[in-house]
Amino acid sequence: VPTIISAFQGKLATSCGSDGHSMALTETGEVFSWGDGDFGKLGHGNSERQRRPKQIEVVPSLEGLFIEDIAVGCEHVLAMSSTGDVYAWGSNNEGQVIGNSGTDTYGVTLHTL
Repeated sequence: VPTIISAFQGKLATSCGSDGHSMALTETGEVFSWGDGDFGKLGHGNSERQRRPKQIEVVPSLEGLFIEDIAVGCEHVLAMSSTGDVYAWGSNNEGQVIGNSGTDTYGVTLHTL
């Protein structure tokens, strides 16, 4: 049964999900995640499951940034800041997060393209 998430009413810019996890981006650039946390794909620095939306705030690299867009892969996430920097976290089994496959990224990491 669909459920209203009152915290997002009137301020949600976009949301997306994949493989048991979801992300939401507010109009004010805040990023929230919930669901399965395996591979660090929720961006909270661990692999714990989140049953309710939780803001990604404990990660220093996103603190104070305005995030303009997010993209969710099967087990990883990309976020683009207003300065054009791209941040990534989650599974890296195919090199989708840091280019060298094999090491999952549990924290949010800046990547220059």
